[in-house]
Amino acid sequence: MLDRFARFCYRRLLPVPAQNAVRVWLMLDKADAHPEPIESFAEERVLVLAPHPDDEVIGCGGTIRKHVLAGSRVTVAFMTDGRAGSLALCRNAEELAVMRKKEAQAAAAVLGVHELVFLDGPDGALNDTPPMIQKTKGLLLAVRPALLYLPSMMDLLHDHWATNRIVAGALETGAALLCRQYEVWTPLPANRVADITDTCDAKRNALREYASQLVETDYLRAAEALNAYRAIHSQRGRGLAEAFRECTNGEFLALYRRVTAKSALP
Repeated sequence: MLDRFARFCYRRLLPVPAQNAVRVWLMLDKADAHPEPIESFAEERVLVLAPHPDDEVIGCGGTIRKHVLAGSRVTVAFMTDGRAGSLALCRNAEELAVMRKKEAQAAAAVLGVHELVFLDGPDGALNDTPPMIQKTKGLLLAVRPALLYLPSMMDLLHDHWATNRIVAGALETGAALLCRQYEVWTPLPANRVADITDTCDAKRNALREYASQLVETDYLRAAEALNAYRAIHSQRGRGLAEAFRECTNGEFLALYRRVTAKSALP
């Protein structure tokens, strides 16, 4: 009865921008539980996909630093060129795209990221086109990550959802790959959490490198507030933490198919 009522509310009452997030929530197979702490960060190769320059730091900057300190080789790939962000410090979109790449390089240096890749998709209009899928597939083959970080499937921002669509098209179902979805604009139903108390300074300093985007929006305060909240269970509200939805690549693809199926919510 409750499930039917939730589906009715989904269909009748919610505005269109919220429907994707609710659709994912309704597709989860298991009841929520407290997220389990991540104990090890020593994966040999880690790939982080960021829809825009700064998403990687907001969503998992402290965790990236923990991987680097544990000896992982971390590659960060940006799906778009970031030209549709805040123009407060730039005269035009072309200038902003150049600036955000420089900011990304500076932030990567703070975190110790080993390699940056710029896929240069259209900011604000990213889509799962064959060229973007092929670029992403080639990146996965080149990096051969044991662990993939990507934005949450519940995130309402267009380019974040499009990144999931591209990944779904690029993933090989037979490959052994662990996926962790991170949160930026929309809280996710987390099942894993990383204590970033010891790397939060690096995260703050890396985020400060994105000066062009901090003029109009206080991402520093917003990210730290979310990280403080995420410490409530595993750390009893002390320190800071980043939360993730962890699954295998097969589980990711299965959930994606259910979310995007026309019959998902009859």
